[in-house]
Amino acid sequence: MLRSSNDLTSWQGFSIKVSQRPDGRFEATSKDLNARHVPPTVANSVQIATAMHSDKLRSALNKGEAQ
Repeated sequence: MLRSSNDLTSWQGFSIKVSQRPDGRFEATSKDLNARHVPPTVANSVQIATAMHSDKLRSALNKGEAQ
């Protein structure tokens, strides 16, 4: 499942890939070139994993770690 998080800024968006792990939990990752260093996020639902990973990406962007 691929979700797009375009709410970071008016000019920046990241793609978030969510996959289900064997234990039933969901793992959100971003393979965008400038966001590879952000670690995967694991949660009990797709929506929570997506939201939490989006927050990590937004934080990295605000700190200047992602472009």
